[in-house]
Amino acid sequence: MVDRAALERQYTGNRIQGSNPCLSATLKPARPLPVFSFTEYSCFGRNHGTSLLFCSDCNNVIKILSRLTLLQKGSPMETYIAYFDETGDDGITTKSSSEFVLSSIYMPSEKWQENFDKFKSFRKELRKWTGLQHNEEMHTMLFLRDKDPYRNHGWSTETKREILIGFAKAISSLNLKVINVIIDKTRIQNDNYPVLGNALIYNIQKIDDESNGNWKYLVISDMGRINTMKALARKIRSTNYISTDFALKSPVRNLIEDIFGKDSRESYFIQICDFISCFVFLFYRHVLKKESLPKRTNNTIDEAFITNILKLFKDSGILNINAASCNEYGLAIYP
Repeated sequence: MVDRAALERQYTGNRIQGSNPCLSATLKPARPLPVFSFTEYSCFGRNHGTSLLFCSDCNNVIKILSRLTLLQKGSPMETYIAYFDETGDDGITTKSSSEFVLSSIYMPSEKWQENFDKFKSFRKELRKWTGLQHNEEMHTMLFLRDKDPYRNHGWSTETKREILIGFAKAISSLNLKVINVIIDKTRIQNDNYPVLGNALIYNIQKIDDESNGNWKYLVISDMGRINTMKALARKIRSTNYISTDFALKSPVRNLIEDIFGKDSRESYFIQICDFISCFVFLFYRHVLKKESLPKRTNNTIDEAFITNILKLFKDSGILNINAASCNEYGLAIYP
């Protein structure tokens, strides 16, 4: 047990002596950290600082942290929320899709409610002139192929195009970023290639690189492949199989907890991922590779329409174009 009062008398307003000039500094109390029951004492040295964290319950010194791991003014590290969804299947057979796209969106947790409210408002407005209920799932590929339940609405082609443009504009107005990973299965030479595994690892690694240790993040995904995704996320915490030019990257350190599963019918944000991944899938397949569109989709959209949706995403700034340098949209294409 550490005598907190004694430590305060000893260090507050006095110098810490030592050979390291960065540890020769004045300790001064900072404001209590919100959320956690800790009080922070910051030691500001010539080059950087450290912080002593006291537990308010037992008065123990919890840890000495570099001030670089805390946000300025002693607030706790920010948390982001990431959502994942995919288009295509992860099989490698003649009946499988030739591409698999895994898209993620991520946002500061403090922006979650703002984004949710804005998108919900759009869905309510959409309901007024289309009849699409605000709590009805938008599954974009089924919508494009005029599958149930969307065909029951009897929308014209022009109305369907207006709905898609409305979704794209609403998504582009949100405070979030997008990463898209494409696995082109026509390039795979190994029958054991882990399509889903690599797509997930590459995507999480890019989010982790983006955080650069400045924020932590939670991942939420559709329930479809949740057990596999959980296992993969645990794996890359200990060993990262993505290699640089010289060695393996360090294990992922900023992902919090397992990947959480959520029914896409109950999540606007997973449906947003689905919309983005669908149009990235179509763009890569039809615009970049010049392959035919999936059946029935060409009744509603064409190459120009698909390209304009991607341009809208790019111009709005939501695409993380630094995720890959091989194209202007930051689409990361493997292998």
